[in-house]
Amino acid sequence: MYRVMLIVGGFIIMGCATRLPNYLPLLKTITTEEYSDANAVVVFDTIKYHVERDGKYRSYQHRLIKIFTVTGKSKFAEPVFHYYETYSKLQVKLARVIKADGRIVKVPKENIKEFPMPAWEGSKFFLPNVYVVKIIYPALETGDAIEYIVEENVYNPPMDSNFDMLCVFEEDEPIHEKVVIIDLPIDMPIRWKVKNGKLEIDSLVKQNRVTYVFRKEDIPKIVSEPLMPPIPEIALKLLVTTVPSFEVWSSWYYKLASKSFVVDSSLMAKIHEITDTLESLDAKIRALFMFVSNNIRYVETKLTGKKGGYEPAPATVTFNRKYGVCRDKAALLVTMLREIGVDAYIVLCNPTMHIDQDIAVDEFNHAVVAIKRDGRYEFLDPTVENTTEYLLAYEEGKQMLVCDEDGEPLRTIPYSKPDKHALKVTLEMEIDTSCFVTGRLHFSAKGFYDWIFRNMLKKMPVEFRRQLFQQMVAGLGPNAVLDSFSMMELDNFDENVWFTLYYHMSEFGIKYGDEYRFKLGSRSGLQLGGNPFALEERRYPLFMHAVMQTESNTIIKLPEGYRVKHLPDDMRLDSDQLEGYVKYEVVGDTIFVTSYSCVKDPLIPVEVYPEIKHRFDKLQQLAEQEIVLERARF
Repeated sequence: MYRVMLIVGGFIIMGCATRLPNYLPLLKTITTEEYSDANAVVVFDTIKYHVERDGKYRSYQHRLIKIFTVTGKSKFAEPVFHYYETYSKLQVKLARVIKADGRIVKVPKENIKEFPMPAWEGSKFFLPNVYVVKIIYPALETGDAIEYIVEENVYNPPMDSNFDMLCVFEEDEPIHEKVVIIDLPIDMPIRWKVKNGKLEIDSLVKQNRVTYVFRKEDIPKIVSEPLMPPIPEIALKLLVTTVPSFEVWSSWYYKLASKSFVVDSSLMAKIHEITDTLESLDAKIRALFMFVSNNIRYVETKLTGKKGGYEPAPATVTFNRKYGVCRDKAALLVTMLREIGVDAYIVLCNPTMHIDQDIAVDEFNHAVVAIKRDGRYEFLDPTVENTTEYLLAYEEGKQMLVCDEDGEPLRTIPYSKPDKHALKVTLEMEIDTSCFVTGRLHFSAKGFYDWIFRNMLKKMPVEFRRQLFQQMVAGLGPNAVLDSFSMMELDNFDENVWFTLYYHMSEFGIKYGDEYRFKLGSRSGLQLGGNPFALEERRYPLFMHAVMQTESNTIIKLPEGYRVKHLPDDMRLDSDQLEGYVKYEVVGDTIFVTSYSCVKDPLIPVEVYPEIKHRFDKLQQLAEQEIVLERARF
């Protein structure tokens, strides 16, 4: 098979073969018996990079995929590629179907579509100079195979005279063989790192160039699990770079972005308008953050300039047009902060996944702001609207690269204390002797929870709020009805979100003789938004996304003439990742139930998952126990 791959690699590199190899014998060895749980198999995937000393390169990808099922057909019948014309051009060099009987069906030219990337529903970005290339395979049936060779010519690398790449070696279908080939001048030394597994690695020096080959056979598919980390964090992957360090990235981006830190009279007037009446520096910083966060729309309409997609628009342009993408909003806030004497910087990051700190590969997809005070950095994300916090909870624990002239190392943002992102729920229930309940349900939110509720309620038509609150009250019991509600002013960012629901409920619980029984169920259990421990076992860690905590206080006024006969047991869970408890107490004619849950570390490793699941399941079982009352006898 390796010999076959070398032939394929030679074809896509040289582009001068008179005919392609006959892959039918190889395809016949790829059977459903061997891959019983697959919808398709990637028979081979070869990616070749031919890099020049100035950082320009051509890449070639050659893939052969055998289709087993209708699902596999729908997955691979229309492969899609993207390129941005400022940096590169992409072309389909070969596209064909190899039928099960060996016949070849070439994809006609009209089935290879190229068009500007459309804005998708709900998108904030419309990028007409980013292009989509789509191959539409005709007459594709199960048992067939698709093949394509795609060439991309990168004629304007983002960082001149450098090359970097990341390749994930696993996907949601099995791969028979995958090869990455990197050919570059010998005076462009590379560093590489293989994560989450091993690759076969070879190199060959020929004259003034060196070729590296990274190869893996028989790669199983990734089986998706709920609440798993992002696939690039858990999959076998290869990172390669010629960039010596993140300090180099930092300095490079500072020089690129600093040209955008410009002020005119209009912007200066706005800065004075926002800050002049405020006394403390903290108040001025917060006011400028709130202005950029809530008054500059987070959208993008076109990537322009030689470094479009990287270089921010001038701060004056973003201010005047009142919109910009992350780097534009960050550059505007940096500019405004610097004008009031704050030592502020633009920052590269990736809020969706961790960046490997050992090798300087460009895994950034977002830009935020850093303020340096007393030798320490504080980070602010002005793209987040309707927030009382400078960073969202899921951005904590991630890596940030402060960009300054001398270059900074990659830093990891520590997690906050969980009580910064807290939800507190108070449930009051007054039960009468006919099992009729009146009461109130009060929510107060901080941090991440505040942002969730504030965004949801602000974007929801006012007339729909009552429907939402009725659904929340309905969780108390099948007969629960919302009577009225009150809530805070959502545009007041000096106050955390709160709302109170007033309700009534008939036929709550069951009377039987002198006993009255009812359950609180999950309302008094560990509040984690569903059951994250539904799987018996996991292949990948459980990822809860952020540190957070919830607290629930239930106050039950007993019906006249009744007393408590039985309460569920108190419950507790404590581990390095999670903490939770439920406590019951009776004072006079009132039951007090306090429940608490806390995510201390969002990542639960596979090896500790079974024990934590066992404890969690036990808590859930205990939470379903009944509260039993009996008629008091005097």
